[in-house]
Amino acid sequence: MAFNKLYRQVASKPSEGAHPEGALLVQSKITDMRIVGGVARILVGAWAGNSYMNIDVKLIEAATHEIVREKTISSANNAWAAAWTSGSSDRSLPTDMGKIIALYVNSINHTDERDDELSTHA
Repeated sequence: MAFNKLYRQVASKPSEGAHPEGALLVQSKITDMRIVGGVARILVGAWAGNSYMNIDVKLIEAATHEIVREKTISSANNAWAAAWTSGSSDRSLPTDMGKIIALYVNSINHTDERDDELSTHA
């Protein structure tokens, strides 16, 4: 979330005390994951299979602790491409998923802001 610099503050740990107005908590849980190891990728290449991650994401309004959105976000790599790159897409999958979740939260946040703006102009 911090990489796109769209938010005033991004905390990676639960903060103590009150949250600022409009704060959004992002809770995530990895429900299923398989990352092919480097040795397996080198020895058997694409036949080692795909790497993948499934993450349940909850967006929670900090002030009320109300769940605003829930979504399962999934991603998988291509085994042949991973073999061609010696497993770099296997190793980058957790970081890539973090970026995907950040983009999802950003898109939802801006969609909600536009909806609020449209309703006040109607």
